[in-house]
Amino acid sequence: MSGLGRPGQRYLFRFGRRKERTVSRKRIVGAAAATGVALLLTAVPASAHSVSASYGYPGGDRLEANVYIANISDWHGCGNWATSAKLWGNNPPYASWIKNSAHFHANGVGASISGVSANGSGNDQSASWTNSNAWIADLSGRLCANWLTWYVSATSTATSYVPKYGSPRIVSAGI
Repeated sequence: MSGLGRPGQRYLFRFGRRKERTVSRKRIVGAAAATGVALLLTAVPASAHSVSASYGYPGGDRLEANVYIANISDWHGCGNWATSAKLWGNNPPYASWIKNSAHFHANGVGASISGVSANGSGNDQSASWTNSNAWIADLSGRLCANWLTWYVSATSTATSYVPKYGSPRIVSAGI
């Protein structure tokens, strides 16, 4: 056998000043297996970065940009992200259009990111969505980074057009 002696052999352990105890090979292997299973089943807690920024319209409404990105990736180097553009208030309750733009940048020597749900190549990715006659525009997806990436920075830009206030208003939030 490899390192554990012959079957049925017992091993002598001393625990401080207490009496000597013997433990069978079966118990040692069982304890090692239970420890291995416990380590495999231990989950890493979810963790993420998020930030918001807002612009106050003169009538009391508020345009808000939000960005969320997971700071722990899975085994493939991928993590979830979400951005949103929101018009809060009732004066008016909807914008003629509201746009949410997300931009991601991989930081590091030789860093690169990719994602099915984003456009771009190399170390920059972006995505955008525009809603008409709405108060919200959301985006979400997964982004993957190579092993040379130190961290991924993310920016959400909210743009809305409310005819009552003239030109479109813009606010950005970044991590």
